[in-house]
Amino acid sequence: FVMNLVGFLLALAGAAGGFAKGGALMQRLHWAEWEDSHKGRTYAGIKWKCRASAGQVGEVQECTALADVDCDAWADQSTRRACGLCLTACKAMIVPVIVALITYLTLELNVRKRNSGKDSIQAKVMTCFASLFGGTNFLLVILAYVKGCITMEDEGPEKQGKLGLGLLCIGVGACGLKWFCGVMNLFLPVEENLDEEDPDTGDSDSEDNVYCLVPKTVSESEDGSSPRSDGSERRGWRKRA
Repeated sequence: FVMNLVGFLLALAGAAGGFAKGGALMQRLHWAEWEDSHKGRTYAGIKWKCRASAGQVGEVQECTALADVDCDAWADQSTRRACGLCLTACKAMIVPVIVALITYLTLELNVRKRNSGKDSIQAKVMTCFASLFGGTNFLLVILAYVKGCITMEDEGPEKQGKLGLGLLCIGVGACGLKWFCGVMNLFLPVEENLDEEDPDTGDSDSEDNVYCLVPKTVSESEDGSSPRSDGSERRGWRKRA
């Protein structure tokens, strides 16, 4: 439970930074950062990019939606290509981020089943699927974002960006901790619930309905006329205490 909670909070913090429109949230939890000697520092997530510059009362941010960026405005062909790859990666990240948060809820539900005496093959499979498959799928889109918006191989090392704290948080939360949880549940055997009671309370084989054959001294004859003197015994069925 603690591991899932930490992973969900990290993924939520990273998602908040990715969707942020400027402000302190974008400044601290951005996904990518570019620095230019002429234009200053630029923060980016998956929906917005904000150019920061020094003002009279602190940092001033000028934000633009990534959907409104025109890559054809760049004169250099390599720059246009890098811009297009980054925009494509940002569009591809929106749905996986939402799915990563939702799969944490299904993961927690199945983990609780396994820990509350309701373990089953289905619960184990769903737990491993949500962890391993979900974490691997999200890693692939993160790598596409890093290649398109941070490393920018076509631009050269001097124009490469920096990894932001928000991307690091969601990477650890939605990939690293999910994998760890998935591997743990993969090697954890399915436990049978031995304390479950038989729902058929009228079963003759239950412990409360066991009878045993015990000897019983007969003090009277079969017709009840006079007691028997030979000390003979008759056997009868008696319920075990």
